Parts: sequence; structure tokens; C-alpha cells
Amino acid sequence: MAVYLVKLLADLNAQNKVWKTVEDQQDADLLEELAKKLSGIKEIGFVVPMIELRNTMKRIFKSIEGLSPDMIYAPEEVVLKEKYFDVLIVDEAHRLYQNKHLPQGARAKFKMVNEKLMGDDYKNSSTDLTELDWIIKSSRMQVLFYDARQAIRTPDIDKDRFTLICEPHLYKYIELSSQMRCKGGNGYYEYVKKILEGENLTEHDYKEIKNYTVSVINDFSKIVEFVNKENTDGQGLCKIVAGPAWSMNEDIIIDGKTYHWAGVPGENNFIYSIHKIQGFDLNFGVVVFGREIYYNKETKRIEINKKNLKDNHTKSSGDEKMREYILDIYLTLMTRGIYGTYIYAMDPDLRDYFKKFFAVNHEDDAKADETH
Repeated sequence: MAVYLVKLLADLNAQNKVWKTVEDQQDADLLEELAKKLSGIKEIGFVVPMIELRNTMKRIFKSIEGLSPDMIYAPEEVVLKEKYFDVLIVDEAHRLYQNKHLPQGARAKFKMVNEKLMGDDYKNSSTDLTELDWIIKSSRMQVLFYDARQAIRTPDIDKDRFTLICEPHLYKYIELSSQMRCKGGNGYYEYVKKILEGENLTEHDYKEIKNYTVSVINDFSKIVEFVNKENTDGQGLCKIVAGPAWSMNEDIIIDGKTYHWAGVPGENNFIYSIHKIQGFDLNFGVVVFGREIYYNKETKRIEINKKNLKDNHTKSSGDEKMREYILDIYLTLMTRGIYGTYIYAMDPDLRDYFKKFFAVNHEDDAKADETH
């Protein structure tokens, strides 16, 4: 939707009569009328906070007539380019940073940009300008795609602060009412959210998910075979994704076998972190629940094992907030797959818990020709 909006504005800026390509006459008339009001939008920027998604979007923009990779910016670039935009469209705006528990690599950037914008008011504290403030100060209008449930680390701007910053500038709030990516739809999203966050749930809370494959894996090696086959002979875009049970510089060991993070040189280089996969669509996703997350039989809910959590920024946010962040990571991972999601939990109790609510994909059933 965000890319379509950029393309539409760019075409109108080039005086292309895009309404003539619209079949529905009522929509065409509306678009023609709207074009007259949008004629003043010349300088258009598309902001993507995550580097992996940003690089992919640059390749996409390069392939679309009328668009250019130069239209895509990191949050700091809208300030450092020293130009004023008519409109900045921000994808994944929940991943914009605030000056709070920043990752090491982001601190120098924040200091530099905020010193430039704030001058003597710069305090080097959590009250300094956020990346969202940078965007608002650098543009006449903003279109923000924001989902509070996909803010997954302490530095991400939380809903309260996001609202506080936006309120004085907000013209209209539009809620997207459907999960267009995932064929499971809103029903699947809400069901997974309930299973992850709920307490005292039993088999009676089971719900059938139609038109979508979701199942629990017993044998991880079998699903690895499925992923390799799907990517070689099938539709492709089938990825294994994992939460923060491993740091980015250590091997991932599952059932005695060693795997590697995507982007790290290695023979089995195919497990993706939330930071590599957020914002991308997959045909099928395989979600690995690591040793930092488990099912507590006493409290009858999913808990976090803090000592096995390798994200120190999330640890510093307090136990309940930490749990919320981790569950949001897994909720995000479990909605990456368009056609299906497979679940592997390293904690046996968590695996048994999931089996109450999702189909079980036994070892003999995990062959690629049977999992569709």
C-alpha cells in the first residue's frame, strides 16, 4: 500500500493521467478530482527504518518506472540531506527509535542529528527528539504505517509516546481492518495473540483456522528438508525464523545440529532473525521458539527465561514489559507466512501447549508434497 501511494504521487507529479487506467468510473472520477488537490506534492520521500527492508525496497524502486532508489531514506537521512519534503511516507514506523536504551551503533547517529536539530536544548537524555520528530520536522506532510504490536525493542517508540508526538500534527487516523498479507486473516492473528498472551487456556479454546496451514513440528530436521525442497522445487520464499534466544554472533544449535544466522558466512546459512525478516512477506514461515520462552505449568501461561534471552535492551525494560516485547516478536514472526506457519518449540511443555491449539505435523507428515 505504501509503495502504491508513492507510485501514485510520483505519477501525478509527472502529470500522468492515472485515472484513465482505473476501470471503475466512480473511482476514476474520485482520483481525477484528488489529483487536482495533490498537484503541489513534488518532493516525495519513502522512509524505511530497517536496513534489510530498506535495501530490498531500493531494488524494487529501481525496477518500477517513475520511481528511483534515491527516493528511499533511512530516518537520519531526511535530516542530513538538508532538504524539506512535501511528504514523507514511513513504512514500519513502529521501528523508529527513541533515545532510550539505544543499540551501540545508533548512539553516535542520534547524538549528531539531535545536536544539529536541537542545538543548546540537546540533553542526551530520553526526552530528546526521536526519529519520528526528525521526520515531522523535515516534511510538510507525513503518512505513517504504525503497529504498536510490532514495536519489539525498548528503543522502538512505544504507543504512548508515538501518540504524544503525532497528536498536534494528526489530520486523520485510518485503521487497516484486515491482515491482507496472511491468508489466515484477522481470525488467525487474534487466535495466535490469544494463545501467546492468554492464561489458563485449555483444549476448549481450540479454534479451527480455515484456508491456512498452521501446525506444530516434532522433528526439526524434517522441516529443514521441507524448507530446502520448497525453496528449490516449490514456490520459494520459505524461511526459518527465530527469536532472541541466541546472540547474533553465536551458532544456533537445535536437536544437536548447528545452524547459522542468515547473513553470517556458513554452510547452513538459513535461519533469520526478527531484524532480518520484519516487513517481508513469506509464502511459508517456520517459527523456532527458543530456550528464552517456555510454558509454565504453575502459572498456566507462557513465560520468559531471562538468562536465556540474548537481547540486553529488552532485558532492561522490566519483567512484564520484557515478556510483552518477546511475545510481540513471536506474534510478528507467526504472521509472516502468507499460506502457512509451522511451529517448533524447544521447550517440550511449550510444544505440548501449542499442540492443544494447532494441528500436529508428525515426522512422516512433514514431506513437502503433503504439507500444502
